[in-house]
Order: sequence, then C-alpha cells, then structure tokens
Amino acid sequence: MPSPIQINTPDELTSRVIENLTESLQQKSAIDSSLIDGYVTIMPNIDVVQSVGSFLPIINSILVDESYSEIDPYHLLVDLLEKVLSRLSFNQILEIYPSEYIIANLANTNNPGITKLCLQIVNSKLQEGDTVQFVQNNDVAYILVKNYLSNKSLDLGIVNQIELFVNSLILNKKSNILDDIIGGTKYVQLYHSIRKQDNSILLSRLLDFILILLSYQKELPLEAQLYVFSKREIKELGDDPLFLILLVQFYSKLIAELDNSETLSLPVFDNVKSVIIGLFDLYKEPDTYDFVKVEIIDVLVKLSYASNENLLEFGNEVSTSSEVFKAHNLLKIYEYDESDIKILGNVNPDTIVKANSSVYADVLSHLSLLNNQKYFSILLNFIGSTEVFPYLEENYFSTSTLSHLPADRLYIILLEFSKHKHSRKFLLNQASLTNEFLVDTNNLSFINIDLWHMKLDVLDNLIHSKDSETPELTHWKPFLQESYNLMKFGRNLKEVAPKVDVLDETM
Repeated sequence: MPSPIQINTPDELTSRVIENLTESLQQKSAIDSSLIDGYVTIMPNIDVVQSVGSFLPIINSILVDESYSEIDPYHLLVDLLEKVLSRLSFNQILEIYPSEYIIANLANTNNPGITKLCLQIVNSKLQEGDTVQFVQNNDVAYILVKNYLSNKSLDLGIVNQIELFVNSLILNKKSNILDDIIGGTKYVQLYHSIRKQDNSILLSRLLDFILILLSYQKELPLEAQLYVFSKREIKELGDDPLFLILLVQFYSKLIAELDNSETLSLPVFDNVKSVIIGLFDLYKEPDTYDFVKVEIIDVLVKLSYASNENLLEFGNEVSTSSEVFKAHNLLKIYEYDESDIKILGNVNPDTIVKANSSVYADVLSHLSLLNNQKYFSILLNFIGSTEVFPYLEENYFSTSTLSHLPADRLYIILLEFSKHKHSRKFLLNQASLTNEFLVDTNNLSFINIDLWHMKLDVLDNLIHSKDSETPELTHWKPFLQESYNLMKFGRNLKEVAPKVDVLDETM
C-alpha cells in the first residue's frame, strides 16, 4: 500500500474509529457498524484533511485483507472512503494513492474492492482538469474499455463504474477523449474483435457500450456490422433466448435514443431498419418464445409513440407490411395469449388502425373488453382511437353501465377519458357522471388513497387540457376547479358539496 501523507493528530472520534478498525483487523472480527455509521453522518463537521492520513492506512489494509467480507460485511468502509475522498482534490488524493498505484489497479481487476475504489476516485473527480490530464496521460479510457469488453468475469460493480466513467465523460463534455473512444484505431479494432466472438456476455456489453456512445453522438461513425445482426444470426441466436432478449432490448433502447434526435437522416437508423423488420418476421414464427415476443412488442410500442415523424412513419410501415394486426395473426387472443394482449393493449391505437382499419370488427368486437379483466388494457388503449371510440361508446360507455362499475375500474376509465380530446368531450357530455364522480367531493369511495389521487389526476387533465374552450368545458370548468381545489389543498370534503345544475345529457 502507498505511504500516507504526514498530518496532525486526529480528533477524538477519529481515534475511536481507528481503534475499532485496528482491533477488527487484528481479530478478523466485524467492525462496529453503529460507530462507522455515526462517523459518516457527522463527517461534514470533521476536518478530513487533518484526519485522513491517520485512518486511511488501516482502511486500506482491511480492504485488501482476505477476511474483508467478515470484517466489513455491509461494506461500510467503502462508503466511508468515498465520503473522505469526496472532500479532497485529485492532487491531494494522489499524495495518498500514487498514480502508479491507481493505474495498476485499474488494469488488474483481481481485487475488485481496490479496483472499484480507484474507479470511484477517477469518476468523482472528472470535472477537475488534473483528473482529465491524468486520464489522457495514462490511457485510462482504453484500459477501462478493454477491461469492460474483454473480461466476461468482470465484477458487476466494476462494469457499472466503467459505464459511469464514460457517461461522466459525456456529462463533462470531454470530447477529445470521447472522439478517440469512438474513432481511435485501437478502440475500433477492439470493438470488431468482440463482435466476432461467440460470447453473449461480451456481445451484450458491446451493445450496451454502443448505446452509451450513441447518447453522445447520434451520427455514430462506427461500422454497421458492429450493431447490425443478420436474419441468419438472429435465427441462430434462438438457441440462446437470453441473449436474444438482450439484443431485442438493445434495438428498443436504440429507437428511444434516436427519437431524441432532431433529425433522423442518420446512418444508424438506416442500418437498423432491416433488423427491425426481421424481428417482426421472428415475432410471427410459431416457435418463437413468448418472452421474446413480449420484448419485440416493446420495439413497436416505441416506434408507434415516437415523436420523430420518420420513426413514426417507419413504425406504421412495419405494422402494415408485417400484418401483425391482422386477425389471422391474433388468433391466440381468444386464449388470453400474453403477446396478443400486450400488442393490442400497448401499441399506439392509431398505428394499429392504420395497419388494420377493420380491427374492431375483425377482433375487438369478439372480446368482452369491459367485464373481462384480462382484456381491460385493450379497452383502455383503444379509448385513445378516434376511429374505434364510437364503437366503444356504443357498446360499453353508457352512463348506466359506467356508474355501476367498481370504483377502481371506473376511475381508471375516467382517467383514460381525460387524456384525449374526443373522450374528454364525451365525458363532459355525461352530466350525471361528471357531477357524481368528479364534482361531488362527498363521494365516499375516496377513503382509498389511490382513488383519491386518480380523481385528482382526472380533474387536473380536464382543467388543464389544451383543447380550445368548448361549450362543455366552459360550463364545467369552474365546478371542476372547485372540486380540484378542495381536494388538493386539504379541505374537509364534507364541508362543501357543490351543487350543479345538471346539463342535458345530449349537450
């Protein structure tokens, strides 16, 4: 271990900590957790610089001891060390842990505790110029990326710290280091060597790493073969369903990341189109695992709700060409198939209707959407469709039917009504329903705190909707606002029960 810097005698509490740690190390017994917890709590009031050299050596000795897990079973010393080091500058830390020591332990991960400590030192100080200089001069980024991508047995804590390191570079806008990570020759060679391996753990890490880099630079110049998998590869991966799930999740996350970009005239998007089409070919294959299908649905969900027009249009194209919403591809819905229920209950209903304009007549009309709990998510989803809503209104949403529903189911429906312009108008035209369940604050169903918050959300959505002032909203708004205010600001609900002139139901 490195020699500590010379400093003054520590305070009394620090002495007690040192004494306890020394005794625990000698006897290989657990440290006094309450003492260490208390010390961490009051540390902001302690002159750490004056105390650090006195107890860091004993902490270091415990961290490298073969009985560490028995001495510090709750890893309190790691927390203590983090708190101490956070109070020091990077150069002050280098007086305690020489740069050679840090580099050696970043490269050699045989002692995960010490490696994580060295990573934490670097990560916590990346906003300092001295730390950045240290990283550049010692090729720290490549050491870490190589460990991350090459060591399949790497401790999960180290994996997370390396991801944090790259994310910290992005957060602190260290473009020189990041540009080298993306385009440097030795980095690119490393990426390709991992891509060629038949190791699902390292391939998954490579994909995770590409997503991190994509958050820095959307027009990622990496070759497409690093993140594009052919239909043949995907079919072969069927023997490893866990990796197949991770691969599908990668494309789902990639779409979400691309949706944050201002334009999608990006090579990454063009490169993955064929892969996503291939995923829906896989979705329709009868021997595809259900849990893989569920993940593929998430890809379509993200496409269908994309804010970027190019992504949204592509989602519509995939839905139409794959025919996933045609009746012949939804036959298992009648057997309560999880995938069929999820695809109808989660994909943007407008995307579904564009792909199959007769989806209500072909599929939904044959399901008991209101009374069968397993299909309830489908009912809620299609409330958002202006094309399908009239059918739902006719078959499920009479005032009589809704008012006799259990309170929890009713307010879930009302909440969904409040999210869309056409269903808000419908709700506000149901005068007795609006008056009884939204305006009347004496409703006893609100003993349930979840229902209470749900009603607040419904009122909030109605009051603050972006609709132009309609006659319905103009009439109801002051009463809805009064109900909202009484609930929001803690008034006794029984004190006030607003009386409203009931509008004609046909308004």
